[in-house]
Amino acid sequence: RADYWMPLRPESDCAVFLGAMKIITDENMHDVDFLKGYTDAPVLVRTDTLQFLDPRDVVADYKFPDFSKSYSGRIQSLKPEQIERLGGMMVWDTKKNAPVPLHREQVGWHYQNSGIDAALTGTYRVKLLNGREVDVTPIYQMYLVHLQDYDLDTVHQISRSPKDLIVRYGRDSGTVKPA
Repeated sequence: RADYWMPLRPESDCAVFLGAMKIITDENMHDVDFLKGYTDAPVLVRTDTLQFLDPRDVVADYKFPDFSKSYSGRIQSLKPEQIERLGGMMVWDTKKNAPVPLHREQVGWHYQNSGIDAALTGTYRVKLLNGREVDVTPIYQMYLVHLQDYDLDTVHQISRSPKDLIVRYGRDSGTVKPA
């Protein structure tokens, strides 16, 4: 059973999804607190390499937290050498106006109580330990750029789904909770 059915061409469902995301962001229906606390949306990406900004490249003598007694160590069985190989990530803290490390367990309640207010948009210049400066941007900002290619006319052309159903799907996804 369904409230409505969207006909679409084979392999065009991703375009419909991205078109819905564009509607959600354009109409400001996204949950900013959820994006900051539960997704990788605020994680900074270097624009020169398209890799996460690793705190070891920015913070002198950076050491990862000891996860041996927390979820990552006890449940996921991650060893310190695996954590080192996976690397770290950073977000742009709007309170400090600077990049700050964000470790793998600063999610949900832990993020909310960290005192960090991560930026979701913008491009920032960061000085690396080697003296070089690079531009970084949050993943969410990169999505906003990518979504510009998925306007309603383009999504309709790719998927052949009716425009009114694409808009309805986007608005339903942005307003019906949980979605």
